[in-house]
Amino acid sequence: PVERIERDARRDRWFTAEEAQEYGFVDAVLTDVAMVTPRRAEPVRMVAPVRQEGSR
Repeated sequence: PVERIERDARRDRWFTAEEAQEYGFVDAVLTDVAMVTPRRAEPVRMVAPVRQEGSR
């Protein structure tokens, strides 16, 4: 509720990750960096197909 946020904003307040999730500041608490580390991407090959002479 807005009233709670206004009341809590009147003073300094520090949250643990779990408290921030309970309060609604964050959607999830990450426990492993692999959860957000992108996988290694395959290189993009930018070559045109080779046509045999006489083919269309």
